[in-house]
Amino acid sequence: MQQRRYGRPCLRVLSFSCLLLLLPSFLGSVGAYKNYTVGDSLGWYDATMKSNVNYQKWADGKNFSLGDFLSFP
Repeated sequence: MQQRRYGRPCLRVLSFSCLLLLLPSFLGSVGAYKNYTVGDSLGWYDATMKSNVNYQKWADGKNFSLGDFLSFP
């Protein structure tokens, strides 16, 4: 008598299904971060310097996400 082997095909289907479910999450995260220069061309000023930049107004036009980089030149 020949034995039926269901284990390996089911494992392949399960593995392939998991890959299909996880693939969009990997593709969506590639390049998802952005680099922002605080103050754009006007730059960053600390409290000891005179600033002509309204940082609140600058930040209002941005949509920051986890993983974004802020540079303070």
